[in-house]
Amino acid sequence: MIRIKKTFLKTRRAAILTLFMFMLPVLLVMLGFTVDMAYMQMVQTEMRLASDNAARVAADNLSRFENEAQAIDAGIDIADEFTVAGKPLRLQASDFDFGRAVVDQTGTYLFNPAMTPYNAVRIKAVRNATNLDGAVPLFFSRLIGT
Repeated sequence: MIRIKKTFLKTRRAAILTLFMFMLPVLLVMLGFTVDMAYMQMVQTEMRLASDNAARVAADNLSRFENEAQAIDAGIDIADEFTVAGKPLRLQASDFDFGRAVVDQTGTYLFNPAMTPYNAVRIKAVRNATNLDGAVPLFFSRLIGT
């Protein structure tokens, strides 16, 4: 049986404790970055869900009534029903673009705002300092000053 001296165990314990004290701030910064990145992805998904549904409702109203103002009002109303980062998505009339979606040679649809008659709606939904609700605050970025 091998016997280990107690002095060796004490010095090893001190080395692990020192390493842990140096690595703890690094681990906490990594944890904060991970939580903020996950939150940003969730907000992006909420924003996409709300803007896609608002565009669908606006396009449906445009095809039924052929009235852009009525389509914008319907899109704004449905966007207000969705929450993005805990607040309703508030759109403005300037966030809506009407145009025509055409198929190119690869089979993908391209949005062309200059073509008429309109058959598609594009929404520019953003949450930044110029938006009605302001930028989306993150949890841990305030600790490092950004």
